Amino acid sequence: MIILFFLIDEADRWLFRQIYLHWRHSWLDATIPYFSHPFSHYKLVLLIAAALLIIFTRRRMRTTIIFLLAAVIISDIVSSRILKNLYGLARPLADLGQTVSGYSFPSSHAANTWAAISLFQQENPPFRPVLWPTGFLVCFSRIYVGSHYPGDVLAGAVVGIAVGLSVHRFLLPSERAWDRIKTQCRSWIRRN
Repeated sequence: MIILFFLIDEADRWLFRQIYLHWRHSWLDATIPYFSHPFSHYKLVLLIAAALLIIFTRRRMRTTIIFLLAAVIISDIVSSRILKNLYGLARPLADLGQTVSGYSFPSSHAANTWAAISLFQQENPPFRPVLWPTGFLVCFSRIYVGSHYPGDVLAGAVVGIAVGLSVHRFLLPSERAWDRIKTQCRSWIRRN
């Protein structure tokens, strides 16, 4: 079993080095970082955009956005606060002799992105052709900029998908059931 973990770790490091050191191209260098860090303070901008969507969209979409934010917050807590501190693995650039901060495993970008994608696509299947490539580009960007090993990104995506599907499975139905109960109570009150 130890040999298997060693082989997986070595394959992970080899693939990182291939992507980070050998897959360089000028147009990738110019575009890929935007999938990692689209702009400074992007979390604030996304929060404001979500607030505007909540205010100005249909009720069903508002509910989806609120639960999407919950899924991203949960996946961020699980990946950034719990798992990264539990495993404490150094970022790959540290292995290449560069000074970096923070832990690597799992990728919070991947976890948060796939939590949002997995929940949103359940409610809006026509968006899958846009959502999935975006998720893959975010994951690839984290390797390309040197922040994560491929295994970190894969683990982050698994965490995010699990959180997103769990929120969709357990929280959204209970919220909708509560809405049905409120509607039935209102109709009962009007009749009596």
